[in-house]
Amino acid sequence: MIAIGAALILMGMSVFAFPRFWEATVHQRAKLFFNREPTPQELKATQIVRWGLAVVAIALGVLAVTGTF
Repeated sequence: MIAIGAALILMGMSVFAFPRFWEATVHQRAKLFFNREPTPQELKATQIVRWGLAVVAIALGVLAVTGTF
């Protein structure tokens, strides 16, 4: 369980540590699937969702590492 928790923490932290990588994936996905650049609203929405999922992953990881989860 500790290994799963550590992996969740690292995954969540990568969102904050490598923001350019995650932004590039959004642009690449839009080009591949929709053949266009993402709109500013889409970029903002994906950023909010990405940050929210990262916070949840970090919180679950901390709970798993401490043995609470």
